[in-house]
Amino acid sequence: MRGFLLCGIALAGCEQSGATKPDAPSAGIDAPGVVPPIDAPLGTWTWVPIDGMKCGNGSHSGIGVNLSDASNDVMIFFAGGGACWDATTCFTTNTAVHVHENYTQQTFETEIGSIGGAFIFQRAALGPFKDASWVYVPYCTGDLHDGTNVATYSATQVVHHVGRTNTSALIARVAATRPDAARVWLAGVSAGGYGVGFVWDLARLGWPQGNVHALGDSSPLVAMEPALWTTMQASWQLTFPSGCTDCTTDLGAMPAALRATARAGERYGVLAFTRDQVISSYFGITMDVLQARTLAMQSAMSAGSGQAAYLMTGTNHVLLGSPNAQTSTGVTVSSWVSQWASGDAAWANAGP
Repeated sequence: MRGFLLCGIALAGCEQSGATKPDAPSAGIDAPGVVPPIDAPLGTWTWVPIDGMKCGNGSHSGIGVNLSDASNDVMIFFAGGGACWDATTCFTTNTAVHVHENYTQQTFETEIGSIGGAFIFQRAALGPFKDASWVYVPYCTGDLHDGTNVATYSATQVVHHVGRTNTSALIARVAATRPDAARVWLAGVSAGGYGVGFVWDLARLGWPQGNVHALGDSSPLVAMEPALWTTMQASWQLTFPSGCTDCTTDLGAMPAALRATARAGERYGVLAFTRDQVISSYFGITMDVLQARTLAMQSAMSAGSGQAAYLMTGTNHVLLGSPNAQTSTGVTVSSWVSQWASGDAAWANAGP
């Protein structure tokens, strides 16, 4: 299950926990001016430690930035890398990356060296985010970037599931750096793809004057095995979109909640394989059930809803690493993502 996107887009009976919450985020995002803007050279990846960001082992962390002055636009990429929610998954089978490690500049440089050539990180003419400032958000909390909990699984087994706390801290710094952004894109793969939906509200707080668009790769919002979902929530202390009371029992309720909370003109997109074997394994459902639920998710994303799904038949995991892959009707991954980014009126469901 560690294949729940180990390092990024370039690679194509649970124990109850005790919990404290010293790392819970504040109610909102600090306003620009409260925290300093990021000072980094233009056009090159730079590691920036961020106060308030922590990894699963409690060590401090940060973000990678590649700043641009060609526009005020911002693209924030959330890395993937599995998930863990009890002593077994966090400490025995180790199904989430970096949870026990210090995430350092060297770790970042290794990861960005693997994915930095992806089409979404291109300054060339056809790059969908060519003029934007880019932010790379590491994943080292095992909680789909949305936890607010320090979980004690045993006397010697403690995990800081503080992904949402981290996101709150980093958005404050990025918003202080590009406060006038009219367009902010959130993109993520696998665990990071789920994260963009969970933290969409935090990005809106950071840029109250702009539109924030979200794109999740290999992150279909569908119901998983109920007991497993309950255990994950207890360990991570997730925050759901406003009004989504059904999300506690059915992750498949989340797309409707995202539609209800989106600002006019904002877009939410999903890329997925219909029978993704990694998602099937993590969610505790068969590939047949996953396919049926993924197709139903796409069907509910009707024209004019601000949502669309790009689906391909298959059991693979992650599509952003294959920009030339295409549906049976010839729609490529790169063209569909570019339509999402630009707000093209032709952007719509594609595939399978």
